[in-house]
Amino acid sequence: MAVASPLSISVSNDVDQFVSGDGDGFELEPSRVVKVESEEAWEQFLKEANAQSAIVVAHFSAEWCAPCKFMEPAFNNMSKRLSHVIFLEVDMDVQHELASKLQVKALPTFLFIKDEAVIDKIVGANPEELEKKIETLASPC
Repeated sequence: MAVASPLSISVSNDVDQFVSGDGDGFELEPSRVVKVESEEAWEQFLKEANAQSAIVVAHFSAEWCAPCKFMEPAFNNMSKRLSHVIFLEVDMDVQHELASKLQVKALPTFLFIKDEAVIDKIVGANPEELEKKIETLASPC
């Protein structure tokens, strides 16, 4: 998973990668999901997304949450395919004040944000529903 400071988004090559191949060999592709480490970082990511007119999809999760872990591969793969969308992950146990402020009450919760405001959400572990919602909200009108 990528970890970022409030002013930059960086991607690291760690366990959140997948292997793709063309028959000759394999190439690792990093996840584009960025872990939110602070409320200040959250605010900065929303401002950057707003400046780019981008949709943000925020996955609120926790280490102990099995359905959250189930959703991680699908969320990571969507982040690689949908480069015009910003994908964030928020650990509810670490960022509990932010989760409370955003009225996240169950896990996993996916918030969809545009112009720094929540425009929709999905609660639960349904990869097909998540992908459909992202594609619908992120498609040009």
